[in-house]
Amino acid sequence: MATSGTTHALDLPEICALIAIHLTKAELGECILVSHQWANTFRPLFWRTMLVPRHKVALCRDEDLARHGHHVRILAAGRIQQSSPFDQASVCSLQHLEVSTCGSNDEPDNGLGCLPAIVHRNKTSLSELHWMCFGWDMKLNKPYRIWPEIFLGLERLETLMLSKWTISIDDFLTILKACPSLNTLTFEATEDLEDLSPLPSNSNVSNSNSNKIRRGSKMIDVSAQDRPPLFQHQGVHTVHYIGHAMPGYLRHLPKVQTLHLQNLTHGNLSTIPDEIRQYCPEIASLHILTLCSNPSRFLALVDSIHTLRSFQGRVPSEAMQDFLEMVLAKHAESIETLCLTEAESDGLRFNVWRFLENCPRLTDFQIPYKLEGSLLEASSTVAVPTGFTSSYFSSPRFLRRRPYEPTKPWVCQDLSKLWLRIKDMDIQLMETIALDLCVDRLIPLTEKVPKMASGGGSSSSYQYQQQHQTQGRVQSVGSLVGHHAHHRHGYGHGHGGARAHSPLERLIVEKLSGLKKLSKINIGSGWYDLPEMKD
Repeated sequence: MATSGTTHALDLPEICALIAIHLTKAELGECILVSHQWANTFRPLFWRTMLVPRHKVALCRDEDLARHGHHVRILAAGRIQQSSPFDQASVCSLQHLEVSTCGSNDEPDNGLGCLPAIVHRNKTSLSELHWMCFGWDMKLNKPYRIWPEIFLGLERLETLMLSKWTISIDDFLTILKACPSLNTLTFEATEDLEDLSPLPSNSNVSNSNSNKIRRGSKMIDVSAQDRPPLFQHQGVHTVHYIGHAMPGYLRHLPKVQTLHLQNLTHGNLSTIPDEIRQYCPEIASLHILTLCSNPSRFLALVDSIHTLRSFQGRVPSEAMQDFLEMVLAKHAESIETLCLTEAESDGLRFNVWRFLENCPRLTDFQIPYKLEGSLLEASSTVAVPTGFTSSYFSSPRFLRRRPYEPTKPWVCQDLSKLWLRIKDMDIQLMETIALDLCVDRLIPLTEKVPKMASGGGSSSSYQYQQQHQTQGRVQSVGSLVGHHAHHRHGYGHGHGGARAHSPLERLIVEKLSGLKKLSKINIGSGWYDLPEMKD
């Protein structure tokens, strides 16, 4: 402890709070036993977070919560029944609440137990609520219907996650009106009471019914002019659909900027593209972690975005070529993040280098498919025999390869993360590119050998000079890139220790060397952290 007249750092509550972030519950309990001063400091931190497993009943003692419940800020309360140790006046300052209830049609409280009292007691402080239903309504053949009145008065609620509930449009509007500060909304395995679903694609309904959807056994018109939104929330900017999309809900959320779609049943995008086009012009970020069953519907979803800044997730293989062309043609000036989920492919015949030439805002670019390193173009030397069409000879077997040559400079100077897998390169060559970049960044600019002027010197002599410069730094680079350096076959092998660089490798290294903000790279052999450039 500190001597008289001085203050030790561990006597400052601010320092103790920073330390407590990294301590376990047991370690915080030990800190409380050190002294009265530490007890006063660490006791609120000990009680700040309480975590009870989902669907488990809390076993906390009522008398403990009566004394220290006012310190609790983050509470995963498990399953709430008719009574709970958290249902007492001391637990009145919750900021984050995660809870599950059983749901019931037989109980007068619909199976909510004492949850309404807990929520009401913390309505002025609660900013995040995760509420899961544990049960199934046999009459509806759906999860139990939510009780929207519980949200009345939650004016500070910002984040809401509803899991395994049945919700009607009226319930949804009640929740939106009761929570004016809401900004993030998540539906997990939640179903709509009216069973709104789009017409099947093979329906015999005429084109005049293209704006109609099915409500149970009835057909209703949901066109913008016939059914305007009854209420629109102006604060929600992020929406997550997990397991099931809620048709008709986005029309009430015009300020949404980020849309997450995850594990949707059968990859059904429902009416989402049409809702975005009509009601959500500000959506600029798409996160699609679901396998879409309808590639054309997926392309319609992407096409409905007015300005796309970020896309992360899965793209149907049948739509990959059209998707990349659409992003490049429509969003080249705005796209900042393009990260596709890794998948197997035989070779994507798309000039991916065009993104680096045409997207000035690109910062995170990850396409982990097997990309053709060289370009394919029709051969003009192939004569078309009698009886054959020219289109037959446009198949890959009659296309000639042309090495990639940039048509203009790479404009993505803010690129910080890059993942490309080039089909034409083997693993050793991929590792060579990453290590070359590391070595290049460790060489101060004043020590670099200038590039050969046209007509001056030979390629072999230039490669030897570069080799001579980098040999002394390979050992230090090995510590940066880990075990990959030991598998490198470029330095110290072959004639005179030099390796002949392929034209594609030389081009990639030259172009990537000019990207000063590039910090992580993966050319198919693993991630490399690049050192900062030497001035």
